[in-house]
Amino acid sequence: MTTKRVDLENDITRAIAESFKANSLILSEFLLRNIAFSEEYSNAVEQKQIAEQQAQQAFFGVEQRKQEAEQARQAAQGQADAAVIAARVQQTRGCSRLRRRPAPINCSLSLCHLSCCNTSTYSRSPPASRPYSCPAATSSYCLCRM
Repeated sequence: MTTKRVDLENDITRAIAESFKANSLILSEFLLRNIAFSEEYSNAVEQKQIAEQQAQQAFFGVEQRKQEAEQARQAAQGQADAAVIAARVQQTRGCSRLRRRPAPINCSLSLCHLSCCNTSTYSRSPPASRPYSCPAATSSYCLCRM
């Protein structure tokens, strides 16, 4: 407001000085002390400022809601991705369990130690203390329970 007051003061000084010069007068100084506006003009300026502030608040409100919506979308996308990954892991775990567990075999004494048991332990004949016993007999995939 101060710079506008100075500009207004300079404009008025030039205009009055030219008018005085035409009448052989010299303007030595012009001071603008107080500017008073009508009540209607003051109210109009105030209403304009209020409207601009409300428009800015509305704009920022919309922007904030957009950001909140984007955050919610990203959170939902993350949860969906996590659910897909979890389903794939469960599916993979199920397949890996099936792959890790060999099919049940019906072992005979000679085949048991070669197929499902530790062959290095029973590479020759079984020990006398445990004749014909399979160390894997307690597992779910060995069927030789002698």
